[in-house]
Amino acid sequence: MGKNIMDVEIIAEIANAHQGKFKEALKLGLAAVKSNANAIKYQIYFAEEFLDKQHPRFDHFKKQSFSENQWKYIILNLKKKTNIKIYADVLGVKAFRLSKKLKLDGIKIHSSDLGNVKLIRLLKNYKKKIFISCGGSTLFELNNTLSKLNSKNITLLHGFQSYPTKISDINFNRFTKIKNFFKSKYCYGYQDHTSGSDIYNTYLPLVTVGMGISCIEKHITFNRSLKGVDYFSSVEPKKFKYFVKVIRNIEKSFGKNNYEFSESEKNYRNVVKKNWLFKNDFKKGHKVKFSDTEFLRTSNSEINPINFESFLNKKLIKDVKKNQIITKDVFDNKVCFVVVARSKSNRLPNKATLKIGDSSTLDHLFKRLKHFRIKNILFCTTKNKEDDKLIKIAKKNKIDCFRGSEENVLDRMMRPLYKIKPDMVVRITGDDILFDNSYHNIAMNFFLRKNLDYIDHKKLLSGAETEIIDFNVLDFIFKNYENLDETEYLTNYIIDNKDFFNIGSAPVKKKHLVNTSMTIDTMDDYLYVKKFLNLYYNKNKNFYNYNMDDLVEYIKKNPKKKNKKNKKNIKIVINLKS
Repeated sequence: MGKNIMDVEIIAEIANAHQGKFKEALKLGLAAVKSNANAIKYQIYFAEEFLDKQHPRFDHFKKQSFSENQWKYIILNLKKKTNIKIYADVLGVKAFRLSKKLKLDGIKIHSSDLGNVKLIRLLKNYKKKIFISCGGSTLFELNNTLSKLNSKNITLLHGFQSYPTKISDINFNRFTKIKNFFKSKYCYGYQDHTSGSDIYNTYLPLVTVGMGISCIEKHITFNRSLKGVDYFSSVEPKKFKYFVKVIRNIEKSFGKNNYEFSESEKNYRNVVKKNWLFKNDFKKGHKVKFSDTEFLRTSNSEINPINFESFLNKKLIKDVKKNQIITKDVFDNKVCFVVVARSKSNRLPNKATLKIGDSSTLDHLFKRLKHFRIKNILFCTTKNKEDDKLIKIAKKNKIDCFRGSEENVLDRMMRPLYKIKPDMVVRITGDDILFDNSYHNIAMNFFLRKNLDYIDHKKLLSGAETEIIDFNVLDFIFKNYENLDETEYLTNYIIDNKDFFNIGSAPVKKKHLVNTSMTIDTMDDYLYVKKFLNLYYNKNKNFYNYNMDDLVEYIKKNPKKKNKKNKKNIKIVINLKS
């Protein structure tokens, strides 16, 4: 549930700044809206369930609290006049039940109520946002309360009220320890209670933006000079609006996501990045030494810098010229084709063994690769019993096999690849059986000449496409990132984090651009591909010699019914291991 450093929710805390006047509470809410707050938060309580009657402040809170009808007046009017989110501290069971009647957007549990089992039990199936105040609470108390909640929409708030809280008492290091303990399981926020007259009241919360918080709670009041209830840490609407502006400007400096280049930074990279060049002419067969190269800026920004270790002491497979940029295509590269498939599928179970042509879909893919004399093929599947039949198909085609994790596809690939040690990997999924060797060669040449880390062929007919990945990139992802169970969608994993790598997309001839999928993902897809192969065989007496012209001709003569896109469009953000 971790959050990128952007779009911090700024909550205007009304608290008791209304001085016990319910119409004043409404006016403060409307003023918060005009001050560009994202949300308003009130405090709903009833003195009888909040304090012992002998408590010295019982009468004070009794006077400050509102009736159920007064709360309805406040909330209903706010909802009529604005679309702002409305939250509330609920300081007891009765207060919580009222918040549900009012249909608020979320609630906050005060740190004093962490041990209130009567209240906490009611939250077990609460679906809306829950804020938990951490102020003055032990880690054990927090963990004990959180263990009783099923919600996945919880934000832990750092801070406490000391009328006002001294800067030296804020202790962001404690906040960091709480974050490190609970990690990405929850979101985190900061409730600011520093003096409203202190310049740091505006700038101190900026520190928390850099710490990855998702919300900031700041008190608001109409007139600090009156020194009303809760004025200590409150700011007036004008200053609140300025505070929001400062936060929004700070957010801009963090960019759109974790690691995305702005256009100006891309231009900067293209201008200043250096490339490896040959210092002299060298003939084919020459073993490249460190002294044969130099690292300089060039005017060619289309070729990415090659990884130095990837070419040192390698032999040239062609002649090169002095000052020529060093690219992968001048060396011999070890390539491994990895086919990934399993029997389990939500939409089309056992699709790898469905009969197609003169064999099964998976067998067809293997034979298609062999038809083009592709060598060094590795088949990766799971340890599930149901995938034994896939192993038999692979072994029948004399394909090396590896069985591993069902969910972590990258782990399934990397364990055998560490033994093979290729320079690059061509990844083919078992539902893309129409491999096209001509376009594969186009993609490979493009990949090598541009010194790319990754290349796809997304403009090519889906079902015939492949992707090529530098082995060092796969190694980097495997060793350094969380959520590897999501690598079933390895393409999304890289494309959605494109500025982590040097990526490209290979060109496709205009005559081969078609908006049709022949990936086998559903029964309709399977029947469509099966029909093509049968028609091709009837005409050519061969199941494996077709090319892209044949596929495009078939599509034009047999338009596929429009349906939803087969491929899942899943956005995956890479998170570095801590």
